[in-house]
Amino acid sequence: MNTSIWQILLFLLLVYTVVPTLLIRMLHIGVMSRIPKGGNRVVLTFDDGPDPEYTPQILKILEEFKVKACFFVVGSKAEANPEILRQIVLAGHEIGNHGYHHKPVWLLGPVATAKDIIDTDRTIKALTGQETRYYRPNWGLFNLFSVLYYRLKGAKVVLWTFMSWDWTKKCSPKSITDLILRRVRDGSILILHDSDKTVGATRGAPAQVIAALPGIMEGIQRKGLKIVPLKDIIKENR
Repeated sequence: MNTSIWQILLFLLLVYTVVPTLLIRMLHIGVMSRIPKGGNRVVLTFDDGPDPEYTPQILKILEEFKVKACFFVVGSKAEANPEILRQIVLAGHEIGNHGYHHKPVWLLGPVATAKDIIDTDRTIKALTGQETRYYRPNWGLFNLFSVLYYRLKGAKVVLWTFMSWDWTKKCSPKSITDLILRRVRDGSILILHDSDKTVGATRGAPAQVIAALPGIMEGIQRKGLKIVPLKDIIKENR
């Protein structure tokens, strides 16, 4: 039976996009989707900012609770909001790379994939003076080149333990809080969003996160858990 050109192209596309993503997400090869258990610790992360409306409000709440988080920023938004990016750093939080245009790497070739990562690294360095330590690909998607790039770079790729669905139309402070407090455990990496200006995000959803955040952190404390900086975990496991 002859194999058509379309079948060959489909096979190559699957090998380039779907297969690497499935293997990594299922087997957790080369990524962190949770931190080592022991110590009753969790890590708090935010994606898609910085945002001039929502990020400062989140920073204020984190300061009130004396909690440090990791913000995975979009390069173009960081460039558009340099002062907010610097506020994150000055408050003692960590910065991670979340791509420059928030495009899924399934739609990017090797050159565009490298540019998306490198341009964000350069933006973070130029605005904060810091080298990028952590990476989180958009939607947790990988392509064959991005996997090779992260491996060769020795990058720390940080995913999440479970979703809070805080960007959806049906989310509310109660739904976000209840889901997180029901599922959070020792070793969880939590993911929330501080922007509503990416594809798929519901306008105003970060306001629900802001309303939920105090209750989430109080609930985590009641469970005997402590939110710790990602850098502390990385240092322990070098």
